[in-house]
Amino acid sequence: MNKKINVLCYSLMLFLGIHLAIYQNSMNYITEGIKNKNMVMGLLVALRFIGIMIAPIMSGEIGDRIGKKKVLLVSLVIITLGISMIILSRSIFLIALGIFLTGCGSGSIESLGSSILADTNPLETNKVINISQVFFSVGAVLGPLLSLKIIDLLGNWKLSYFPAFLAFAVMIAVTYAIRFVNANVVDKEVAGAKIDPNNDSSRETSKQEEEEVSNQDKGLFAARLFKDGYLRLLCLSIFLYVGIESGSAFWITTYFSDVLKAGKLGSYALSGFWGGMIIGRYICSKLESKKNMAFNASLVISALSIIICLSLRTPISGVINFTVLGFGFAAIWPALMASAAERHPQNTGTAIGMMMTASAIGGVIIPFIMGVLGNTFSVIGALTVVPITSLLILVTHNIAEKKIG
Repeated sequence: MNKKINVLCYSLMLFLGIHLAIYQNSMNYITEGIKNKNMVMGLLVALRFIGIMIAPIMSGEIGDRIGKKKVLLVSLVIITLGISMIILSRSIFLIALGIFLTGCGSGSIESLGSSILADTNPLETNKVINISQVFFSVGAVLGPLLSLKIIDLLGNWKLSYFPAFLAFAVMIAVTYAIRFVNANVVDKEVAGAKIDPNNDSSRETSKQEEEEVSNQDKGLFAARLFKDGYLRLLCLSIFLYVGIESGSAFWITTYFSDVLKAGKLGSYALSGFWGGMIIGRYICSKLESKKNMAFNASLVISALSIIICLSLRTPISGVINFTVLGFGFAAIWPALMASAAERHPQNTGTAIGMMMTASAIGGVIIPFIMGVLGNTFSVIGALTVVPITSLLILVTHNIAEKKIG
C-alpha cells in the first residue's frame, strides 16, 4: 500500500514540474500582442502565486479534518479545470482565471502530496520528500522540451498544455482508486513505538500528546499550530529559502548577459542549477539519519558558491558555481517540510500547508527585493542577497533546533 501511495505522490510531483515548465514557457505566447505586455505578464504570474498562497493552508486544514484523499481529488479537479480553461479560452480574462485555478490546484497538490508522503512514511519523511522533489525537478527539466516540441510540431502554444491536462485527468481516476493511510493511526503506532513504559518523562510526553489530540478539533488547526514557535521559525526559514531559490533562478541568465557578457552560457548555468538540485536531492534522500548535518552543509555550500561566483566573475566559474548552488539548495526545502510534518504528525496537512503558504509569499517578496536592489545598484547587489539569506536561514534553523533540543 505504501508503495502505491508513494508512486502516486511521486507521479503528481513529476506532473506538477512538467506543468510549471509548460506554464513558464507559455507566458510570452499568452501575452503576445497585448498592450502593456510586461504588466500583464506580471499580473498573470502574481495570480498564480496568489493561488499558491491561499489554497495550501485551506486544503491542508480541510484535509486534516475530512481526509486528504477527498481534498486531493478536489485539487486535481481544480487544476484540470484551470488547464482546460487555458486551452479552450480566447479571452485573456478567462485564461487569467485558469492560471489562478492552476495555482490553487498545484499549491494544494504539492502540499497534500508532501503531507501524504509524511503520513505514509513517518520514519522516512525526509527521504520520501527529497525523492518527490527529485521527480518535481525532473519534470521541470522535461517540461520545456515537451512544450517546445509540441509547439514546433503543431504550431499552437495552447496544445502544449494538453499533456498536463491529460496527466492530471488520469490522476483523478488513479487517486480515487487508491486507499489512503489514516495519519492518526500511523502516528499512534509510531508514537507508541517511541514510548518507554519505564520512563516517566516518556509517559508524560505521551500523555501530553494524547491531550493535544483530544483537543485538536477546538478551533482552527492553523491557529493552534501558529502558536508553536518552532513551526514559526520553520515558516520563516522556508519563506527566505524559496525567495532566494526563485530569485537565483531568475537572475542567473541576467548575470551572465549583463555582468559576464556571455548570455548563451546563462542557459547552461540555469540547466546546471536545476541539474545540481536533482543530484543533491537524490543524495539527500539517502541521508535520513544525517539530515540536520546535510541541511547545515547545504546552506554553507550555497553561500560559498555564490560568494566565489561573484568574486571571480568568469563564465566558467559562473556555470560551475551556479551548478554547485543548485546542489547546495537541494537539501533545504525537503528538510524544512519534513521537520514541519514531524513536528505535528497529527496535522501534517495543516503544517505543510502553512509552510507552502509561507514559501509562496517568500517567492514573491524576496525576488521583488532582489529586483529593487538590482535596479538600484547592480546584478551583483541583487545576488548578494543569496549568501546573506543562506546564512540567516542557517542561524534561524539552529535557533529552532535549540528550541526543541
